[in-house]
Amino acid sequence: CASVLPSMLAQLLNSCFIIVDGFFIGQNMGDVGLAAINVAWPITALFQALSLCIGVGAAVRIATARGQNQMQEVAQVRGNAISLLTLTALVCSVVLYHASPVLLPFMGANEEIYPMALEYIQVVCALAVGQMVSTGLLAVLRSMGSAVAAMAITVAGLFSNILLDWWMIDVKQWGLAGAALATAVSQIGCAVVCLLLVVTHPSVKFSLSSLKMDKTTVERMLHFGIAPMG
Repeated sequence: CASVLPSMLAQLLNSCFIIVDGFFIGQNMGDVGLAAINVAWPITALFQALSLCIGVGAAVRIATARGQNQMQEVAQVRGNAISLLTLTALVCSVVLYHASPVLLPFMGANEEIYPMALEYIQVVCALAVGQMVSTGLLAVLRSMGSAVAAMAITVAGLFSNILLDWWMIDVKQWGLAGAALATAVSQIGCAVVCLLLVVTHPSVKFSLSSLKMDKTTVERMLHFGIAPMG
């Protein structure tokens, strides 16, 4: 229970980010704003799925290696997870940023909501590294025995998102771009804290050499990550 309950709560709170955005958008931009953010949501969900694939896949390998006291493998998987999350985020950010103007009409964006949906999703794509790294490393952090720390980071990120949504949408009137920026800044903060806790975790020493991706290690991570990605 000491690990499961904080993990469950963290996952529940993580799903509240979009609800918070929806509340402020609905109050300030009405149905059109809500329609725009929902039309663009599948692209955000793709970032989430990819980060879960890498993060949960790495978490399974780390938990297994810790159970067998194979700390060298723990270090290897941790480093590869950091590298793969970062690389995937950067590639997907560039590709989807430029592809989103073409994709949105196929996803249901009509002439009325297209400009708002594009405004929102291009900010999301530009700063997606925060979302992907934080989501993936939260899973890694939990697998290393720091479920409470992962939950605390999620709670802090959610409250900062609420505060930034209020400031950027209600006060500054930055619209959907403000909503996306508020979430992205919160997630970048979570990513930085997660990264610091993961690389300084006392259970295993961090080495820069572990960042070099190993084909077998990556394949094993992705093998276990396919299900949560789906």
